[in-house]
Amino acid sequence: MHKTLIDHPSLGPIWVDAPERWDANVVAERLIEAFKTLARVPVQRGPAPPGNAMPEYLYEWSDLLAQAETDQLEGHEEIDRQQFWNIAAAVRDTWDERNFRRILPTAFEIQRMKDALGWPMVYLSDADPLLPRLVNQWAAHAALPDDDPRTFSDWCEKQGLPAEECRRAARAGMGLIALFLNADSAPI
Repeated sequence: MHKTLIDHPSLGPIWVDAPERWDANVVAERLIEAFKTLARVPVQRGPAPPGNAMPEYLYEWSDLLAQAETDQLEGHEEIDRQQFWNIAAAVRDTWDERNFRRILPTAFEIQRMKDALGWPMVYLSDADPLLPRLVNQWAAHAALPDDDPRTFSDWCEKQGLPAEECRRAARAGMGLIALFLNADSAPI
């Protein structure tokens, strides 16, 4: 490892630990990072729905709790402790839904994503037409959240390919990408 100075878009110039050369592990990390960034890019399906210029109101916890209590108290004089905690749980769920904000990727992250997502097609398409697809599918599945039921093995089985052989081929493909990146003197 050696220190490399990068120009981070929000932090400015910073020193980071970077490997001396590209290898399959570094390529794998960058491809997984690229697919995670791709998942954060907003996707618009169809025309934008009609809206208004007013910003969406962000509710405070106390506002939601008061709203829930008022709804529950209509026709009742008093609520017991269990009913109160049920109200609080419903408010917590509402809070999470109303105040969710997607964290968008920065231009720096998008550029790194675009670079990495192109590697399999640029460097592997001449070797074997299936190899870029295997590398991309492996990285895309590795980037999925832990609770996602889709697996690379399931994808391989749907393609009629042995999963272990697909893993070895994807790993070899990432090694080839590393060789080409080193030959091109690509910055890490």
